[in-house]
Amino acid sequence: MKKLQVFISSTYSDLLEERQACVETILQAGHIPAGMELFAAGSETQLDTIERWIDASDVYMLLLGGRYGSLDPKTKLAYTEVEYRYALEKKKPVFAVVMSDAFLDTKIAQVGRSVFEQDNVDKYKKFKKLVLSKIVKFFDSLDGIKLAIFQSMIEIDSRYNLEGWVRGSEVVDVKPLISQISALTQENADLKKEITNLRKDGVKQSKSKRTLKQFELQGNVHTVEHWRDMLTKVLGMFAEQKRIKDPDVLLNLNNNRATFFTFDESKVSRPHKIPLTKLYLGTHQSPDSFQRLTRLVVEAVGLPESSFRIIGEIPNPNGDSD
Repeated sequence: MKKLQVFISSTYSDLLEERQACVETILQAGHIPAGMELFAAGSETQLDTIERWIDASDVYMLLLGGRYGSLDPKTKLAYTEVEYRYALEKKKPVFAVVMSDAFLDTKIAQVGRSVFEQDNVDKYKKFKKLVLSKIVKFFDSLDGIKLAIFQSMIEIDSRYNLEGWVRGSEVVDVKPLISQISALTQENADLKKEITNLRKDGVKQSKSKRTLKQFELQGNVHTVEHWRDMLTKVLGMFAEQKRIKDPDVLLNLNNNRATFFTFDESKVSRPHKIPLTKLYLGTHQSPDSFQRLTRLVVEAVGLPESSFRIIGEIPNPNGDSD
């Protein structure tokens, strides 16, 4: 049987019984629960740990009660909201189980207003509005939570082709495949060596025709080998100057026809990691595209158009003359 790892996200002290009901139900359904209370302490930051476990999980579940929860010092958002937004960003199968107002009133009557948000009311309302904009299931009892989880897991299993976890005895023996891959790798290496030898006679001629590219930024002239190097160099300089603190500065340059910048390197061809950020640039583009995109980046970070210009191409001094 395929087992799915389900990451449970919620506030903690106000939802102890509800979280326990979630864990028990997921186990009864034959799946694997994961949540922050199950993690061992380590050297990673809390957000790093959260992201790593969400990445490793097949499904993300939000249990939302009446509290917003403790805030992440960096984003000033509750950890539950950070987790929820990260799961959406990673396109994980997400479902939310939300406490009904009637059940919340019952809990307030039983244990007091500690189960009701009092410090960050506006943030809680905005977060709940975001959650309710998606398909959710409400509960007004512990049994209601269990029913909502069973229904949601059935829906997710039918909509997504998730890998999950399987027993070791059910895993296909890959040793023959490994042997074939090894043989093909060696054959590929031999072919590459042969191609290199065949091209040696034409290296000097190739170098003589290669040109370097020059551009000016903020009064300084820079020389690169390729137009893509111009864009990556400009991005690196702006990252060091802390002009890309907000990732939307670059993400807003994407359009319906093309994705240039993304957090997920699998979304672009030939990804290049932009220094000091979590963003990647797709470098499989035409020279004209690199030039146009560089101009857009300069404008996006707030510099005047006059601060950047493309000088052109110059002969490569390392190339041999014909």
